[in-house]
Amino acid sequence: MSALPNLAPVFTSTSSDLISPDCRGLNFWKIDRALRDLLMLHLDETALQHFTPHFERLGELAGGRLDELALQADKHPPLLHHRDRFGKPGTLRLRILIFRLMPVFWRTRNEFVKAGKHTQQS
Repeated sequence: MSALPNLAPVFTSTSSDLISPDCRGLNFWKIDRALRDLLMLHLDETALQHFTPHFERLGELAGGRLDELALQADKHPPLLHHRDRFGKPGTLRLRILIFRLMPVFWRTRNEFVKAGKHTQQS
């Protein structure tokens, strides 16, 4: 006889219960309460009101188009050829996805740069 009683687990779970829910298609800004709370601590009210529409747009972009492209890029990574058959240094072959990601990145970056300059002038 054992000194410890035979205790049954209170909660049994499967591995699928331990995975966080999928957030594909959601606005990342709206679902990230911790980031919004942190920015409330570090930004004044005027700056937060100014940047909130930009954060909402970026959150929508990150949860939508960028998430789709990132999933595709994970499935089709760049190819690195270390050396060709003559021993010359290799090449990096980028997939078409990187060229779809770049315009989105630069447009978003430029939008935030303009928004930041606007707040510095005020």
